[in-house]
Amino acid sequence: MKKNLFLLLALFCSFSLFAQDSQKEEDNSKFGMQVSSKIGYGTLVQSGKVDLHGTVNSGNFLFTYQLPGGASIGTGIGLMEFRQEKIIP
Repeated sequence: MKKNLFLLLALFCSFSLFAQDSQKEEDNSKFGMQVSSKIGYGTLVQSGKVDLHGTVNSGNFLFTYQLPGGASIGTGIGLMEFRQEKIIP
C-alpha cells in the first residue's frame, strides 16, 4: 500500500511539473495547489500505558487561495500514519 501511495505521489508530482512548463510567464491567478510529504520518527505517549516509539508518514494535498494582504487560505486532505516498532518482551 505504501509503495502504491509513493508511486501515485511521484506520478502526480511529475504531471504537476509538466503542467507548470506549459503556463504563460504572466499568470495572475491567485489560486494554487500545495503537495507535501513528511517522514520521521515519533513517540506516542499514553497515560497509564507504555510509550510507543515508531515511524510517522504524513502527506497533504491542498488547494490554496492568496488573499490581497499576503495571507492565504487553504483546504484539502491530509493523511498521517503511525507504525509502531516491535516490542520484544
